[in-house]
Amino acid sequence: MPYCTLDDLENMLPEAELIQLTDDEGLGVVNQPRMDQAISGADSLIDGYCGGLYDVPFTSVPALIQELSAELAICSLFERKADVLPDTLAERRKEAVQKLEAIGAGALSLGIQTAGGKPATNSDVNNRILTMEGMEEF
Repeated sequence: MPYCTLDDLENMLPEAELIQLTDDEGLGVVNQPRMDQAISGADSLIDGYCGGLYDVPFTSVPALIQELSAELAICSLFERKADVLPDTLAERRKEAVQKLEAIGAGALSLGIQTAGGKPATNSDVNNRILTMEGMEEF
């Protein structure tokens, strides 16, 4: 199950722009296979970052994962058409990846059970992140 849908992308970009990004044949409609490919790529990236802490693929998609999937899929569609992302999209992609890094490190919780069966907390990664709370043990 994909983490986002065409409707999610249409909430972020006008349909006309999605058509422009996917319709290489000039049919005037969103090319669904290209859209699916962009979403699949985004979801694979998400799974790569989140798979160390959560069971992936997600069966129930957290809202943040849905948002990140749509954001990354849009960036992928733009990258299809241009060698370089516009600055605003490059920044959005960078922020999405930073969120994924934080999720994968346990610093940003999705509010769901981790692969170990408990909600993720910052204590799951105290051995990797030096905090004042973590220093109290010493």
